[in-house]
Formats: sequence, C-alpha cells, structure tokens
Amino acid sequence: MYKHIIITSTLVFGGFAHADEPESQPETQTEVEAKQGEEAEEGEVNNPDATNPMYVAMRTGAAIPMNDTGIAYSMGLSIGATLADGYSIGLRVMGIPDPPLRESYFGRGATASFAMGPVVEGAYHAPMTEGLDFFVAGAGGFLFASDSVTQENYVLPILNAGVGLRAVSKLRQGGRIYVAPEFGYTPLAQAPNMSLSVGLIR
Repeated sequence: MYKHIIITSTLVFGGFAHADEPESQPETQTEVEAKQGEEAEEGEVNNPDATNPMYVAMRTGAAIPMNDTGIAYSMGLSIGATLADGYSIGLRVMGIPDPPLRESYFGRGATASFAMGPVVEGAYHAPMTEGLDFFVAGAGGFLFASDSVTQENYVLPILNAGVGLRAVSKLRQGGRIYVAPEFGYTPLAQAPNMSLSVGLIR
C-alpha cells in the first residue's frame, strides 16, 4: 500500500512539474533571420575573409641583387582566394622593366628591356588586432626575357619569401580594401626586396 502511495505521488507531482514548464515555441522567421545575421557577423569578425573569399591586388616592389648593378623594380597583378584558417593562395603575373641579368644565371652577360612571367603566391595571415594582421608569404615561378641584341630568350626561375602586415578596411559598397607592405628575400638572385600591395577582397 505504501509503495502504491509513493508511486502515485511521484506521478502526480511529476505531472505538475511538467505542466509548470513553459513549452518551447517555434522560432519566428524574424528571429531566425536575426540569429543567422548574428552568426554571420560573428564569423566575419573571427575570419574577415569568411564571406569574401576572392581577392584582386596590384603589387609593386623593388629588389637589390647582390654582385650586380641597379635596382630591379617590379609590378604585378594578383588574383586568388582565401582559404580556411587564414591561408590564401593565388596567381600573380609580374613584370620587371630593364631587369638586371646576372652572368651567374645565364653563363654570360645579357641585356633585356623587359622580363615577365607567372608566379604562384601563398600566405598565412595571423590576426593581431581588428583590421590588422601579420602574414608570412612565399612565391615561386619564373620570368622570361629576350636579349636586346641577340634576341635570344632566357628563362629565370624565381623564389621569394617574406613577412609583412596587412591593414584591412570595410567598404560601404561591400567587400574590403587592404594595404600590405612586405619585406622579403629572393635567394636565387641573392636580393633583399620590399613591396607594397593594394587589393580588394569580395
């Protein structure tokens, strides 16, 4: 009999307990949209490139090859995409007017009015503060040039590694614009270099 009373009391009070709990109401469309907006904004803060994976940039730079004369000025156009966890990869077409062509590259002296070629570039970006990150970058490819006198063609392999800062600012029209100074070194040419990139992320 006591067991019957205890079981009955448990069921009764348990029923009241469940009755007192408010039933969860389904979210309205407005609430769902607001929640999605908050999640998107949070993801945007944690990863500025999350919703804008594509970038286009103009790059200009200067390198000083050792055991040679003159400064190698360069210019280029980059297009690529940002990947997860701060990585980015892209393709750059670059050119160098009046390139210094060392004898160690071709076995003899050469003169050319212009050199150009494709370069694959990649970088890892580590956020420092809002709108500013530190990055480590690397690039590899080749340049080709034609001798101004003999018209003989030359191919120059190129590798470069560098570090820099990227300052990012939002645009009212959507997307972001960035400015990224970089300091690097080209081992094949034994050339320290510096560059400046201005780009758009959308």
